[in-house]
Amino acid sequence: MQTATLAAALVALIGSIFSTIYTVRAQKKRSRLESSVAAAAEQIDKCKQQLSEFYRPLQQHRASSSLLRELLPDHPWRLVQHLAEIKASNEASVVDMILAEGDKIVEILKANIVHQEVSPNSKELRRYFVYFMKHQVLLRAAWSRLEEADNDGVDLNQVRLQEIAETPFPLNLDDCISAEVDRVHIRIAKLHGLDS
Repeated sequence: MQTATLAAALVALIGSIFSTIYTVRAQKKRSRLESSVAAAAEQIDKCKQQLSEFYRPLQQHRASSSLLRELLPDHPWRLVQHLAEIKASNEASVVDMILAEGDKIVEILKANIVHQEVSPNSKELRRYFVYFMKHQVLLRAAWSRLEEADNDGVDLNQVRLQEIAETPFPLNLDDCISAEVDRVHIRIAKLHGLDS
């Protein structure tokens, strides 16, 4: 009977050891899963922040600017080539609004560039952002100094126009921003496990 009691105690001990091992492994697995879920939730929040604070505002102001641009006569043509005639026309206020939208885009870029998605197109998009910012600064300066001349009688506007011609508006900017928005949405779907 001692053998049976000893055997029962040994089986109980072995069962207890296996149960403890199983419980510890299950807790580690659950902990890893919880950490993964928490990390995914954090990444999803980051993606949503990218969209709400960076990409969507950029899209909104670019769409407004594009709509305003369509109000100008003989669209499409390069605005920079017609600044003087527009300044003297009824459409001058439209250019003021376009420039205001551009200023808002520059502010978003300055304040929230940290939210730019890291992707294969990051360098290209960043280059477009830099071109846009430089173009905006030069266009605003040319617009505001349109009627000024320096002491030698040189038209400062012509100097600015040459600089703008060397820094054209990045025509692919909107497409690149849209592609980045799509990438962020794909990341969110993957993090939710919806891409399987």
